[in-house]
Amino acid sequence: SDPNIAYAGSITAIFKSQDGGQNWSRVGTNDWGPEGIRAGFPSDFQLDFENPNRLFINNYAGGNYLSLDGGETWSTASQGYTGAQVRDVIVDPDNPGLMLAASRSGLFETPDGGTTWLGRSNGIMKVLEWNAVAMSPANNQKLLAASNFTSQISRSDDGGLSWELVGNFVTGNKGWRVVTFANMSRVYAGSAGYESAGTFSSNVAASGVQRSNDGGLSWNWGNS
Repeated sequence: SDPNIAYAGSITAIFKSQDGGQNWSRVGTNDWGPEGIRAGFPSDFQLDFENPNRLFINNYAGGNYLSLDGGETWSTASQGYTGAQVRDVIVDPDNPGLMLAASRSGLFETPDGGTTWLGRSNGIMKVLEWNAVAMSPANNQKLLAASNFTSQISRSDDGGLSWELVGNFVTGNKGWRVVTFANMSRVYAGSAGYESAGTFSSNVAASGVQRSNDGGLSWNWGNS
């Protein structure tokens, strides 16, 4: 309906032209996508031919997203889970319908056994390559998660609505591959090496195991 309007996008931004591509401006915010979701790399754009503000995007990192205001805001247009390459899944033992998944494209939660999914990559968590997620046996709101994009462990006390960085960084193509609660206070995190982000390899040495005695607030190497 308006051949002067065009869109372009990347993992970090959506741009819009209103003069046939001669000039462009960013629309929406950095790290575009719905709340709590790192939308990923656009692989296909589809426009409503009768409404140039209705934009549909499919993403390499997983998920389909819809904008009704020309890219300013987005909603999830996928049925169910919208991520890619799930690497860890945990289930609340007291509520089997509550599950969390750590995937290449972020952290996701389902309250109903997988029928619907919510993005939990809020704030500092809006990065890629999530490998591990753990839930305290004493409180399903206390979560720990690890990514080899940041090489650090993150902690949430409100079920993933907000996060803080805890633990220690590992360097040199190393990340945290597994995090697990032994009880409500003792937690272990195991490292591994990788040749490319998200793909661990036995060819790259790990950095060992870290231990927390306070539910993940502070960490020490396993022999300390």
